Amino acid sequence: MNVKSKKSLQIVIVAILAMTVMCTTATAADLRLSKESIPPGATYTVGDTINYELVVENTHTTCNATLDVWDDYPNGTSALLAHNVDIPPGESRTYYTSYVTTSADVPRACNLLRVEGTQCGVSAYLSLGTCNYVNPP
Repeated sequence: MNVKSKKSLQIVIVAILAMTVMCTTATAADLRLSKESIPPGATYTVGDTINYELVVENTHTTCNATLDVWDDYPNGTSALLAHNVDIPPGESRTYYTSYVTTSADVPRACNLLRVEGTQCGVSAYLSLGTCNYVNPP
């Protein structure tokens, strides 16, 4: 390996490590999200309704979390499920939402639970995506 190739490889490794640290920091917030379709793991057909249970948990031991809770649907629209909801330490909030599948969702409909706000006076952001298989009619 020549010096130029070795230098390029070192830069790539540093970039990968930096991205890993950023991802770990973003997901290391004292928030936990869970999202599940009801029933779990079901396969749908165009026109079926997918029902979701969304849970936002504040896992911090001393600070409240004040959050906006969003559900981003597969068709590009979003629903604000809660605005400035205050979640005390160790508590959670559960939301239920649904989405009617369309032909644009074949072969799968992907949905994103997203929270934005503050925790311990610091900006907080976390998201969790899930996908369900959708069959043509």
